[in-house]
Amino acid sequence: MMDYIRLVSVLTLIFAISVMYMLLDCEIKHKKDRYLLGLYVTVVLICDGSVLLNFGYATFMKLYPLLVHLPVFLAFVFISKFKPIKVFFVHWTLVAITSSFSLVGLIISYFFGSSREIVIIVCYILYLPAWFLILKYIRPPFLYMMRNSDKGWIGFSMIPISYSVQLYSASMYNLDNVIIGNILRNTVLIFILTLSAYFLILRFFKQTREQQPRTESLRQASSCSKHAC
Repeated sequence: MMDYIRLVSVLTLIFAISVMYMLLDCEIKHKKDRYLLGLYVTVVLICDGSVLLNFGYATFMKLYPLLVHLPVFLAFVFISKFKPIKVFFVHWTLVAITSSFSLVGLIISYFFGSSREIVIIVCYILYLPAWFLILKYIRPPFLYMMRNSDKGWIGFSMIPISYSVQLYSASMYNLDNVIIGNILRNTVLIFILTLSAYFLILRFFKQTREQQPRTESLRQASSCSKHAC
């Protein structure tokens, strides 16, 4: 079973990195940057592998934010054209999304004797549709706001950060801690609050994007009136 859990962790990381690449509209044009990024990834993998082999999976998961989240964030700061605070928001948004997959699996598995197999199956099922939903519905307003607004990103970032810190402090990314411990109810409440907050953020992003052409039209009309077009 541990091998399956590790496989889910790897697939989760691949999903998160691919979606971050998509949301940040990354493009590595220069060969030098590709080589540097490849060297960086190699060093990180060697360091993470050493920790995993020498200290075990449980310790690796406790250090996951330092061993995985931080290197991924720094890599995207390097290859992204956006400011670090925007990369920070997208990064922790993906952490919140991928953590939620496991949480949804835990909620469903609760009705089947808290089976770890159910959690893993749910995670597998959610990856592909989530990727396409993000591409079609979330990416456009995200990119628009990141290209046209430099305000409010610290406040936006507090939502996924708070959610991720709560999940980490409760379980340290260990399914056993959630299944065995009596913390699932509180975690679900945090999940619902965070989901509601993201609904409002995405609605704000969408409305801002839809109102921009109207604002531009009014601005042009006002300009024409001043110059007697």
